[in-house]
Amino acid sequence: MSKYIKMQPGVRSLPRGYRLPWTSALQLLHAERFARSLRRPMSHAVTITFTRPLKQGVSARDAFVEIRNKVQRAWNYRRKKGRVNDPLYYLAVFENPPYGRRFGKTVYGPLHVHWMIHWYGVPTKLIEQIANRVLRKYSSGIPHNCVDITPLYKPVGYAMYMCKGIDPPYAKHYHLQHRPQGYVPFKRIAISNRLGDAAMRKYKAQHGIHPFTVANSQRKKNAWKFVGKPRRNRMKRQRSWKSKTYGSVNSMNRMAPQPSKP
Repeated sequence: MSKYIKMQPGVRSLPRGYRLPWTSALQLLHAERFARSLRRPMSHAVTITFTRPLKQGVSARDAFVEIRNKVQRAWNYRRKKGRVNDPLYYLAVFENPPYGRRFGKTVYGPLHVHWMIHWYGVPTKLIEQIANRVLRKYSSGIPHNCVDITPLYKPVGYAMYMCKGIDPPYAKHYHLQHRPQGYVPFKRIAISNRLGDAAMRKYKAQHGIHPFTVANSQRKKNAWKFVGKPRRNRMKRQRSWKSKTYGSVNSMNRMAPQPSKP
């Protein structure tokens, strides 16, 4: 499908750096779906907020890459010890949303990163400790709420929330609600190599089936989908009176059998 067919007519595109490209949003959505097909759904959402200015020459992405590498190193160490069996799967996106106006200009910030991760068997306190250690290294101080870790019960919805900064003309096509996310001077997204396009092509070559087909077949088994008793459709129930023709009360009385006269 051409990109011009996906665009909503009459909606202006944002300049480069102020938008999440539609290709990047599609990669995030596909990676989350691929993780579900592997039965490795994203289990936790980590939000790291860069409220304090970093040292000169160090960007927020550099700090996040160091946090990610140290977390991955700790995870691989526990995998080597046999505590966990899977590699680390993750998705991340940077945002810098506007929060008000000052002197007639829009003020953006604070810059933060949303990080979805497949995490089990290891306390999440480890991620917070590593993130605080790196932030303390590159900034003057860290607030107590700069790292937030929340368990995920519906990773599909959170992945769509992460893509809210998509270019406005493409939001309707992908069923997303656009929200401006400000200027980010570097690449916005980060995806694990095991959830990228090359990994999907390798999966299809090995198993002979596209991973999204597997995800659709397992959709009823997901924990986020309601599997209770289906509700009765009251509009389709049988109405015995629907085919009857009703008349007035007097006509019905005249049609009724009369008692015999003495």
